[in-house]
Order: sequence, then structure tokens, then C-alpha cells
Amino acid sequence: MDEIKVEIDGPYEDEAALAVLSPWSFFHCLHFPKNAEEQYLKSIHFSKMTSDEKTQWKQPISIL
Repeated sequence: MDEIKVEIDGPYEDEAALAVLSPWSFFHCLHFPKNAEEQYLKSIHFSKMTSDEKTQWKQPISIL
């Protein structure tokens, strides 16, 4: 949208790290375009999430 190249060391690297740690990131839309709408709805609007997904989303991310 802003003509920013998608590169692993680009200005969005913090979002790339979060995408690796969590299944809920809009960044997954770039890697899984066939599933982009579902990923977008879940990661941005938190809609169409199962109760288990909501519970998992509320858990803190462990980096250890």
C-alpha cells in the first residue's frame, strides 16, 4: 500500500517476530494469500475465532 518492499530486515521486522510467535498476525496474509481473508478477520477484528482460539490469544506469549 505504501510501496514498501517486503524484506525480512525491513521496517516491519517487529511484526515478523510476532507472526513467528503467534498465529494471529496480519503478516500471515502475505505468506498465505489463499487464507488471507480469514487471517485478516481473526488477527485484526478478532472475528470468527473459536472459543479455544480466544483462550489461546489471551495467554501471554512465551519466548523462552
